[in-house]
Amino acid sequence: MAAVMFHCGEPRAAYELTVGGLATYDALPAQTAFDQYGQNPMVPMLCTQAIALWLLGYPDQARRRSQAAVQLATDQIAPFGIVVARGFFMMMQQCVRAGMVEHGWAEHTILLASEYGSHVWEGIGQILWGWTLVEHGQREVGWAQLHQGESRLRIGEGETFQSYVLWLLADAYGRSQQVVTALITVSDALTLVEKSGERFWEAELYRLRGELTLAVAREEKSQKANLTSSP
Repeated sequence: MAAVMFHCGEPRAAYELTVGGLATYDALPAQTAFDQYGQNPMVPMLCTQAIALWLLGYPDQARRRSQAAVQLATDQIAPFGIVVARGFFMMMQQCVRAGMVEHGWAEHTILLASEYGSHVWEGIGQILWGWTLVEHGQREVGWAQLHQGESRLRIGEGETFQSYVLWLLADAYGRSQQVVTALITVSDALTLVEKSGERFWEAELYRLRGELTLAVAREEKSQKANLTSSP
């Protein structure tokens, strides 16, 4: 339920459900949960809680929850849990804009996702790494990673996190001075939001669309001014 509410764009409800879920989990034998689900359910719950906290405006708490999820999955040597926790931690780094996602971290996460057959997290990892490179001016290498990530996600055939992924692509297009393509990508993302109901990143999509629209208006104004001043 927490994950459903998070994806539906209800971070407060998601957070409250994770609080209750974690309390219930504490009353269960850890090994029993691991044997039943193939991973420690506490890991995805902490990941969901972390992003919900960021959306609610608590970045420091969000980082701590995300780090706790990685530590827990690593301590228990749960392969899928490690992939999920590391993938969410990369998302957290992007959310708080805590500098460039570390290359070693990104590379290891992508390799683990590939090894364990998680096409979704492999693709998201490549796109997050590519977005980071584009943001820091390494556009050629960054776009190679972005395109690889897109291809990998198509193999996964899922729509989870697609609105977020399209935002990353649109933002990268905007930073690469491809504003029209960026606006088209945002429009595609908002169409997907209405189709799938995945709304956790909807506000950021509207913010980016506003920034890109203003950029187009400024460019058109500049071009008109140049034409007017020409002899």
